[in-house]
Amino acid sequence: MQGKIPQFAFGEVMSEDRSLHDFLHTLDVMGLVMLKNTPTMTGQLEKLGKRIAYLRPTNYELVFTVQNKVAPNNLAFTAKRLGLHNDLPFYHHTPEIQLLHCIKQADGMGGSNEFVDGPYVAKQLRDLNPEAYKTLTTTLVDFYDVGEEAYKFNFAYRWPVIALGRDGEPESIFYNDQVRAYQLNIPAEEVYGFYKALKEFHKLMYDPKNIVEVKMEEGDIVCFANKRVLHGRTGYENVKGERHLEGAYFDWDEVRSRVRVLKRDLNIEP
Repeated sequence: MQGKIPQFAFGEVMSEDRSLHDFLHTLDVMGLVMLKNTPTMTGQLEKLGKRIAYLRPTNYELVFTVQNKVAPNNLAFTAKRLGLHNDLPFYHHTPEIQLLHCIKQADGMGGSNEFVDGPYVAKQLRDLNPEAYKTLTTTLVDFYDVGEEAYKFNFAYRWPVIALGRDGEPESIFYNDQVRAYQLNIPAEEVYGFYKALKEFHKLMYDPKNIVEVKMEEGDIVCFANKRVLHGRTGYENVKGERHLEGAYFDWDEVRSRVRVLKRDLNIEP
């Protein structure tokens, strides 16, 4: 998908039901879609949320801002490199779709977004290193987040790095070093093997052939499946002004419900 991320016009998605259907259906199939020519002002994600169903609230509120902060409580709120990760794995019901709206892009070097299809990489690991794959599908890892945004929060949950679906195939990835607990609730003799397996997965994720990189333009909204697509960001510098993004989440239940309704109303074959 390098240079080939599916694109849709924000205005058409907001005004034409067939365009909305095609956008949501493509997001479900591909896991990564770009909306273009969105107004470069705040509040557009709320409008998109109402067009589809409703946004998913989290401890970072209904819509969150991604820009430098003087006293950041999250690496995303700095200009530093942000490694590949999934958002909010410390939730039992982890948000399933993430949206990022580029209102102002960094005017210096850097600031590109990186995306990796996690289950695709997990299958590579299974072929190359079955032992590491087994370790990451069976070892539960603690994730946590403690702080204050909309309210004081203290979240914690345990997931395997690679979660399998009902068919036994890799379905979801839970990988976020920024909120992974510093302790492992596993026997001491298994710790080295876990980190060795995690390193092998990490190396495959950062293989250039597995990374789709794009520097968003102002007015872009990138939409991706949070538990399937890992995302990151290169470090950046601003010569003038601030890089400014807004972010929000959806869940698949609402999105797929909307798609079914659109198929029925527009007489689109399933």
